[in-house]
Amino acid sequence: MTKSLYDIILNNIEDGILKEGFTLPAEEDDPASGFADGALDGITMYHAETKDLDASGTKQMIKALKLGSEGNAEEADRCFAELGRSHRAICCVDDIQNYIMSNKRRFEGGRLFGSAMWIILNSADRESVKFGMEIMELLELEEPAKNVIRRMGLCEEFTVFAVWCMMNWDGGNNEIFDLIKKVRGWGRIHALNFLDPETDEVKDWILHHGIENCVDPSYSAFDSWEKSDAAGRLKNRLTEEEFRSIGRIIDALLDEGPVLGISRLDDAEEAMLDYLSQARSFDLTTEDYETVMEICIWAADVDDGHPDVSAECTEMLSSADCMEKAAEAAGQGRCLGLAEDLEIDYAESFFECFRNDFENQYRKCSFLTCFDDYLKPVLKVFRYKLNPEDLFRGRDDGTETGPEVYDQLNSILLALGDHPGAGKDLLAAGLRSGMPATREIALHAISLWTAALDQPVSEISEKLLSELKKLDKKETESELREMIRNLIDGMILDLSDTEEYPDE
Repeated sequence: MTKSLYDIILNNIEDGILKEGFTLPAEEDDPASGFADGALDGITMYHAETKDLDASGTKQMIKALKLGSEGNAEEADRCFAELGRSHRAICCVDDIQNYIMSNKRRFEGGRLFGSAMWIILNSADRESVKFGMEIMELLELEEPAKNVIRRMGLCEEFTVFAVWCMMNWDGGNNEIFDLIKKVRGWGRIHALNFLDPETDEVKDWILHHGIENCVDPSYSAFDSWEKSDAAGRLKNRLTEEEFRSIGRIIDALLDEGPVLGISRLDDAEEAMLDYLSQARSFDLTTEDYETVMEICIWAADVDDGHPDVSAECTEMLSSADCMEKAAEAAGQGRCLGLAEDLEIDYAESFFECFRNDFENQYRKCSFLTCFDDYLKPVLKVFRYKLNPEDLFRGRDDGTETGPEVYDQLNSILLALGDHPGAGKDLLAAGLRSGMPATREIALHAISLWTAALDQPVSEISEKLLSELKKLDKKETESELREMIRNLIDGMILDLSDTEEYPDE
């Protein structure tokens, strides 16, 4: 018999939390298996338009509820699992709960909820378990059942469903507050969304830890700002810890990559001026100056502009203290973006750091390759560390190569796309890699070369053309195979309109 998800979670709890690195086992027919626990539901909640159940899904839902009401928990589990393959539980919570509440007379309540608990305890299907938890949300639970929900909530895949249950309990906000401190991924993002900042303790925790998650702090930035009363705190004298925490929240608000942040604030200009006023009371670090720089960029980019904010930022950023600290940090491989924005000549000092501390600095190589004088020295360091002529030669996969080698090669390959003709041996090594992601980055860089030079690969490098032909015979990824054949056929691929790889 397949082990239940509840048992898997229960067996991995130590000292009240799940073991570090825990993930649910992958399942071939489960689309969520390719994501971190909770990620697919999180993406659905923040980035997808959810739709009501269609007629087929509604029929399947009713069938599953009827089976549960008859006490046939195993059949209900299978029926919910089938429903979950076409309609994710996160999208159906209102449908299933509204149907139950509107049709109470059609169901034997005790058996339905008994079946829901059986599914939670015994099912090996993620979506079926979630349907069970959505049903349990409607029930006033006794302590043993609450303990089951608490344990399920420790797994990021089920945290939001546990939170929804807890919201109906006496002292439910305290339960959510306790749970949020035990999860670090999508579970923390969801829990913060529903956590009520009803006490100073909760507000302070949100201020200092609300954006701390392993997904992206931007998802929690607005909630952290509002629920910690950051704007109100800025009106009074801050402690150093409060100032730094608010600065981190502002950084996340300004990102606005995955979700809106500072755009949602009604008093953004006033809040930024208050923050800058507070900043004058502290000995600022380079990280603080990075926040000031981001505020300065924001103040210049918004439609109407914020000249008062810009003026305050410019004064701070042009100070001798800022310049000296930024230059020193850049020489240590820190805050390079700040040094670049301030037009500080950091290349020589950072190159020494890069060469002497390659293992910790290689991801930042693009801060050196952007200078013509440092492209060749940087490539020399990578060649010495990676030996590209032998790298991956004769291997069909990357099992004999540590992940850090792929990461190092990927870092320089990402930079080489902007430098046609440079580092051909490293690109050839990338094409020989057993990792699809590394091959894709190499192919992307070669494609950029063809566009920049307006030349086919055959005119750019016979060596790369030869490697492409070898790869064409064994490439298994269909998208990569198409790129390879297009390059071999002499196409000039303009990828300027495609999404670029992120800077390292």
